[in-house]
Amino acid sequence: MTHTNILMIFFENQAKINFYLIFYYMKQLNLLTLYNNKCYHQSIMFKKFFIFISVLLISVIPAFAGQYEDALRTGQPVLLYMYTKQCQYCKQFEPVFEKLVQNLKKEYRFVKIDAESPYGRLLMRDFRAGYVPYVILADASRQYITSVDPTCLLEYSCVHQNMKDFLNR
Repeated sequence: MTHTNILMIFFENQAKINFYLIFYYMKQLNLLTLYNNKCYHQSIMFKKFFIFISVLLISVIPAFAGQYEDALRTGQPVLLYMYTKQCQYCKQFEPVFEKLVQNLKKEYRFVKIDAESPYGRLLMRDFRAGYVPYVILADASRQYITSVDPTCLLEYSCVHQNMKDFLNR
């Protein structure tokens, strides 16, 4: 087990850090000894490991969070577009998305998130999205959130009409 594998585990489930898992992997790395249900560190590496993980969690993980939430705080409605790099439908939706950004940037905030990133997976789970491209329209108060029908995504006029209807609801 390498340090890289441990870091991947932290990023896979950044929303819920399971400290039992941390101790399990630290034991696997011979950084901990368990004796009579008490935990003893075997070296100075124990302290260095926790300092490293603490700095990592404080500085790196918050960079992933908040793009969608920050857009909502502006007070404008938000179009959230979740995609993956290998998705063919996402590639077909890209020109429509770019045209929407150009034409409606005064009325909407646009957020584009890779659904395979840790933050993207968290949003996909929160919105119970089972496919990409997944497009959500949300008002700033979070009172009204709706997804755009995936059959509509490849036509600019259809998505544009959904967005106008959302503003006029």
